[in-house]
Amino acid sequence: MFRNWFSCTLGDEGFTEKQIDRILQEYEEIAYSKTRSRSVLGSMKEQAFMYKYELQGESFHRPDFPEIVKNVNRMLIAGPDYHYPVEALFEIYHPLLFNRNK
Repeated sequence: MFRNWFSCTLGDEGFTEKQIDRILQEYEEIAYSKTRSRSVLGSMKEQAFMYKYELQGESFHRPDFPEIVKNVNRMLIAGPDYHYPVEALFEIYHPLLFNRNK
């Protein structure tokens, strides 16, 4: 279920089918682990706060949830340098794949 939803979300963000396939290959297995990076932890907490704010206590099983995800992906995140989550993902996969607009 997550893979289907993630695939649709990536498509809505402008990733090509080839890019989506490559990204999903890397997410075949999802694992949780500890981090010593306060920057990573801070960014995760910041995103969790933004989702809580956007959802305002409601379930994420709602028709406007995809729009909420898009909004959160376009909010500036602090870290070693400030970035937008969706742009950071493009930067990771752009050198490996084709142009975002193709």
